[in-house]
Amino acid sequence: MKNLFIAMPIHDKPAPQNEVAMVRFAYELGWEREYNLIFQTALQSSDLPRTRNLLLQKARDANADLLLWVDDDIYFKPQHFYDLVNALEPGVVDIIAGAYPKKLPGEIAVGDRTPERTERGPLFDMLVVGMGFTLLTRTAIDALLEHYGDFKYIDDDGHSITGIFEKKVEFDTIAQTNRFVGEDEMLCRKWRALGHKIWLHRYVQLGHVGLHMYQFTPDEPEAPPKP
Repeated sequence: MKNLFIAMPIHDKPAPQNEVAMVRFAYELGWEREYNLIFQTALQSSDLPRTRNLLLQKARDANADLLLWVDDDIYFKPQHFYDLVNALEPGVVDIIAGAYPKKLPGEIAVGDRTPERTERGPLFDMLVVGMGFTLLTRTAIDALLEHYGDFKYIDDDGHSITGIFEKKVEFDTIAQTNRFVGEDEMLCRKWRALGHKIWLHRYVQLGHVGLHMYQFTPDEPEAPPKP
């Protein structure tokens, strides 16, 4: 039985739709008995990069085979998890995300595709994905923490943490453009710098809860059910 570590940073309290989704997901996992479920939240996580760094390290310490990031404002179905799992390929597809829109009018997707716009079946090769519903293999967890192991700091609770997630402002004095780079993009940059790809599953289309449920208008069939 594989260890599945579900990591959820919580700013205030999960959206009701998210709570319902998590209950359904936990029930199905328990019924299927395929995974040993390890559920870890981080309450009042106002500093998201620090929270993600801590949860990433806890996943490794828990000997997780898979790490699933689920943000507290994401609505998903259990099948979405299995769609991601079924698309994994060791050494090729080790980080894969679901698709969800920003909390804005117009169905603007979170993330950016590569200029080459490479596809692998239902997967898109991405420059950046949002971590709202993203699956990492143990290979990815170990590679990130080992390669960037020199980037350590001591958090407020005295833990020694590897700084994989971070955020910064990039200043370009020539083009006179300054750009904020969030923690999700920094993780994607670091993984791609190791020679790997970040993937997005086009059929894993999620809800993003804000003033209402932001969703894509379905224009593609859902992926086939798990075998």
